[in-house]
Order: sequence, then C-alpha cells, then structure tokens
Amino acid sequence: MQDDPKDYARDLHRIRSLLIARSLQERRDLEAERLVAEFSGKLDWSGRHDLLVDEAAWRYVIEKQRLEARLVFCHPDLLVRHPKASLYYRGICGLSIKAARTYCKAVQTWEESESAAPDRERALDLARAYNALICSIINVSTAWTLENGRRTILATLGITLDGVMRNKVGSIAEARVREMVVEWLAARDLLRPNEDRPAGDIPSSKTRILRDGTEVVFGSDPDISFRRQGALLAIVEIKGGTDPAGALERYGAA
Repeated sequence: MQDDPKDYARDLHRIRSLLIARSLQERRDLEAERLVAEFSGKLDWSGRHDLLVDEAAWRYVIEKQRLEARLVFCHPDLLVRHPKASLYYRGICGLSIKAARTYCKAVQTWEESESAAPDRERALDLARAYNALICSIINVSTAWTLENGRRTILATLGITLDGVMRNKVGSIAEARVREMVVEWLAARDLLRPNEDRPAGDIPSSKTRILRDGTEVVFGSDPDISFRRQGALLAIVEIKGGTDPAGALERYGAA
C-alpha cells in the first residue's frame, strides 16, 4: 500500500527542521572561530606569497583594518594544530564542503574530528586555496570587514545544510522505492520462500532472489539491478526531489 504523499512531505519537513536545529545547537562555527581567535602559537607570515596571500589584501587587513593576520588569512601550521579551524576559513571565503573537497578530500573529516590532524603538505594546499579566494573577495569589495566574513560563514553553513538535505531527500526516495519494489514482488508471490522479509531489512540483506533465480540487487550504482546467472538483465536508477517543477530534470537524470 502506497504511503500518503502528505506523510512523505511531513517527513521531509521534519528532517529539515531537525537538521537546522541540530546544526545551530552544535555551534561548530563558533567553535572554529574560537580556535582561531585563541590560537597562541607563533605563525610565520614572512612567506605569505607562497601561501597565496595577495599583498594588496594583506595591507588592507593589517594596515587599514588593523586585524591580526590569522583572523583573516589561513596558515597551514594553524590547520595542523586545529583542523576544525578549516570551517572558519572555508566559511569566510564562502566555499561549500563539496567544493572544498576538490582541494582536499579529507577536509570534512578534519572539521568534524580534532583527532584527524592533517599533514602539513595537505594543510598547505588547503590554506592556499582559502587564501586565494579570501584575497579575491577582499580585493573586489569596497569595504570588506571581518563582520562581513562572519556573515559569510553563516551563509556557507546554510549552503552546506541545503546540500545535506538534498542528500537526505535522495536517501528517502531510494528507501521508499526499494520498499515498493519488495512489496510489489511479494504481493505477486514472485519471491522465493524466506525472501519476502520486510523492506526495512534491505540494508542488512541487499539481495532478494526471485522464484526463477533472478537476483534483485539493491546497491548505490546502480540503485537496483536484476541479474540471472551473472548476466545483467535490467537496472533501475532512483532520483528523488522535492520540487515538482524539477521533476522533468530528475526524470532526464535517471
């Protein structure tokens, strides 16, 4: 029996609300800012050109804004000591976690776990990426301030939450379609005995077998495949979204 679409919408609204509330309660942005503000180690900025810190942006921050360099520019030694501080610099330059992974795949792990300390080479790569973007923002702004940077951090968190929500929507869609497939097969007595377990068991048992020996494999790429004696018979790609206007685009993607 199909679920009520209203229940589906309510589930999505509930998940979105929980994600926002949980993110605000974690205060990860404030923790990252504190790590940067309270850092007492010595940072050598003499090689700032190698860190891709533009001289015009440097003079604006140090001489005009009279700010400490670490509050704006990212130094790899600080990242090695406090990898969670990556969130602060990534936020200032408005870089999503997905985009930051193109510079360093481990960046999300660093930001979520203080024990996942990066080596200096990877920290240097990430610091250069952040500094190049931060300098570009400062140089094209008429009156950039640190408060502007802090507001950008909040906006970046919102972008990240939106990405997480989109992934959640996709996961919910995949789970619901898998349930529908298993229920459809079971209702028509197409599954072998003992293979008509509830769809909720799919994560722990990802293959169901039909009476004719066909295997129904639930995976990630493809989402569902049908195989018989090693031969691939058909595949199903699942795409989920919340925007009715984007349904055609999702259909095309599938």
